[in-house]
Amino acid sequence: MRSFCVRETFRVLRCPTAAEDAAQEALARAWLKWDRCHEEERRAAWLGAIARNEALRLRARQHGRREVPLEEDDGAGVPQAEPGASVAERLEVRRAVGHLKEVDQELVRLRYFEDLPHAEVAEQMGMTEATVRVRLHRLRRRLERELGDQAAA
Repeated sequence: MRSFCVRETFRVLRCPTAAEDAAQEALARAWLKWDRCHEEERRAAWLGAIARNEALRLRARQHGRREVPLEEDDGAGVPQAEPGASVAERLEVRRAVGHLKEVDQELVRLRYFEDLPHAEVAEQMGMTEATVRVRLHRLRRRLERELGDQAAA
C-alpha cells in the first residue's frame, strides 16, 4: 500500500521527497478511516483518492495557499464516478461543478477535494452539519442528473 500511495502522490507532486511525505499522511488518514470503505474491490480507488488529495494539500501548502482552487486543479483530485475515469469524464465533472453557485462550489471543494468531514465543512462555512449534509446530498443528485443527461445526449 505504501508504494501505491507514493506512486499516486508522485503523479501530482513530481518530487520523490514530497511524494513520500504526502503518502505517509495519506496512509495515516486511510488507517483512521479504514472501516468506512466497505467494498473490498473499491479500496484501491479509495486509497488512491486519499493519496491524491493529500498530495494536492501539500502542493497548496508549498505554494503558500490554503487550498487548491478547482480551476487550477490538474484533474487528479476530481471526484470520479468510477475508478479509472477518463480525462474527458473528469473534465465533465469539473465543468459541471464550475456551473454551481460559488457557495456550492466551496461545499464541494471542502468535502470532496479537501476531504474534510462534514463537521469541519460546517464550521468553515458557518452552517450546521445537517445543512451541509442536505446541501451536499442535493448537489450530488443535481450533478448526477446533469452528467447523466449529457451522457444520454
